[in-house]
Amino acid sequence: MTVDYRELNKVTPPIHAAVPNIASLMDTLSREIETYHCVLDLANAFFSNPIAKESQDQFAFTWEGRQWTFQVLPQGYVHSPTFCHNLVARDLANWNKPSTVKMFHYIDDLMLTSDSIEALEKTVPSLITYLQEKGWAINPQKVQGPGLSVKFLGVVWSGKTKVLPSAIIDKIQAFPVPTKPKQLQEFLGILGYWRSFIPHLAQLLKPLYRLTKKGQVWDWGRTEQEAFQQAKIAVKQAQALGIFDPTLPAEPDAHATQEGFGWGLWPRQSS
Repeated sequence: MTVDYRELNKVTPPIHAAVPNIASLMDTLSREIETYHCVLDLANAFFSNPIAKESQDQFAFTWEGRQWTFQVLPQGYVHSPTFCHNLVARDLANWNKPSTVKMFHYIDDLMLTSDSIEALEKTVPSLITYLQEKGWAINPQKVQGPGLSVKFLGVVWSGKTKVLPSAIIDKIQAFPVPTKPKQLQEFLGILGYWRSFIPHLAQLLKPLYRLTKKGQVWDWGRTEQEAFQQAKIAVKQAQALGIFDPTLPAEPDAHATQEGFGWGLWPRQSS
């Protein structure tokens, strides 16, 4: 059950402790990730955190003519993710993690990574037992790995690279030709989130961005259709991203259109 706590959230003071910035966490993970991974999901993590009795009244709501209140952290409350993340982090800080394993944490999702799959196979059961002793439940159906490829924070991590999820590729390929600005903005929003995987995307999309400007007359023509199709092709050719290795040979990659040009330096991967 999710209650509409927007009015409560408006009058709730901000707190300084916050969950990690996803972009920063992804950047750190990209630089520090190892070869093998395992992902754990804490089941009903918010509901594992009781609310102090003196604070429960502010979460009261009416349902079917009766008044109820949450005694645990509810969905929809502005600070539930922060409180949950920091309570999990507190317990993880007291866990004796092996030095051969790295751990990344975001609210109720955990990722362990190591260059030794044996280390993960030994460590994961130990962590699960520890978390259960601390009162956290593990969703067994959402355990991924240990193995080479897992999905964490919406991204597929394969070895030491991150890969555009196939579901996103399929979604973009199936996207219909936009007939109004709102549809085009949705298409551009999806592409924008995954832009790091697609070289020269900004140049490809310039004709489309023009149509989203305020006061711009909607005129979908040949140029816009070509940009739309080229963007879909570029997504199908999306690159796996990893740490730049200066020991590998690199080659320049240039791209030019009537809208501009761009270039990048890409390492040549060994086959």
